Amino acid sequence: MSTAYFNHEGRLMMLVALPGMAPPESAAFTVTVEGNLDPNGIYFDIETNAVAEKMKFPVTFSRNRVAEIPSGTVAIVEGLELVIDDGEIELDANVEGMMSIHLSHLHFRDEVVKVPVGL
Repeated sequence: MSTAYFNHEGRLMMLVALPGMAPPESAAFTVTVEGNLDPNGIYFDIETNAVAEKMKFPVTFSRNRVAEIPSGTVAIVEGLELVIDDGEIELDANVEGMMSIHLSHLHFRDEVVKVPVGL
């Protein structure tokens, strides 16, 4: 058994397998969890008051475009951090190639997608 500490948003702060460790001061939720959990694959669902597994991003992509991005996703595009609220990213590139976009959201596993770009 382990103890998981989550912040007020539900992000995992610490997963402890040893008894007696002090919790982080800013922990909002403390949960005892069983099994071999991937610390990067869980979050605390505030609505259900339970630990939940992160899902795979449901995004689709085509040339110069990433779509079906969940609202609130943070996307890093060429070092620029964007918060996506409209569900898509339109890319503008003058040369043919592939662009890497890092996606992060509380309910989804972080993912890097490679998008074909160009004229």
